[in-house]
Amino acid sequence: MAAIFPKAQLSSPSNTPCFACGKSDDTLKKCKRCWYAFYCSKKCQIKDWKHHKPVCKYLKNSMEGWAELNQNQTPRVAWKTFNLTNPFHFLSKPPFDQKVERGKTALDLGCGRGGSTKVLLDRGWKVTAIDCFQEPLDKLRKEIAASNPESLESGQLTLLAGDVLTCNFPVVDLIVARDLMPYLPPNKLGVFLQKVERSLNPNGWFLGSLFDQNSRCQWSYGAWVVTDEKMCKALVEKVFDVESCGYRPKKTATATIDFLARKRESENKSLEVDNKKLDAQVDEARANNSLLETVHEELNNVE
Repeated sequence: MAAIFPKAQLSSPSNTPCFACGKSDDTLKKCKRCWYAFYCSKKCQIKDWKHHKPVCKYLKNSMEGWAELNQNQTPRVAWKTFNLTNPFHFLSKPPFDQKVERGKTALDLGCGRGGSTKVLLDRGWKVTAIDCFQEPLDKLRKEIAASNPESLESGQLTLLAGDVLTCNFPVVDLIVARDLMPYLPPNKLGVFLQKVERSLNPNGWFLGSLFDQNSRCQWSYGAWVVTDEKMCKALVEKVFDVESCGYRPKKTATATIDFLARKRESENKSLEVDNKKLDAQVDEARANNSLLETVHEELNNVE
């Protein structure tokens, strides 16, 4: 029996690549069942279906569960409880554990009380911190004004209240989204990842996390979850090159899966590199031909 594919509808962010062939334009269609994957044609959708099918079904079910959990409460209420006072553990490891050169920029999405923001400021990053709640931003501003007022006066730190799905992002070198994605609607995940990708400079870093099925946040705070590390990686690597993906290090068991990803090299840049290699090969061939001609002339002269 032939596979039944969910209908796709027109609506894609600019420069969104097809999940099967990588083609980018404004007319791609996204999977209507999960709203995560984008395709340029039915052929590409069929080609990618083997890989997309389990993710598609899971995201659809997650969306239904998420909508029910959040029916009578504000999404992402966990920020009021957790406040994120601790920095993302990736920031204590290379290459983020050192002072950076002047001009490096970072975006802390769902910053809460600014645990990651403070560490980035101390290491020389120019940071834009965004949260959907004003209360943690006010607390963060007060703490920074007391401990590091220069960062506010010089413009090293910018604090913004807004929804990460609708507000504009600056283009930066590093984006941190610790414990944010599980509180976004599952059917907006693909759009969010594409937005993050477009907001990164070449070779930019993206640090984020998802929760697995053991997370208490699923029922207490309306988060949606993934099954395991494999599914987390599968969702993220459609858009980024995933360099690390695993459970958050803790002394006790953890239900949080953290990932470290990097912006992919664009096809145009790859073509430029290939063209440079080709030009070098052509120049080498010309040099060899010139050398052969010189040798032939010398041999003729000897005769």
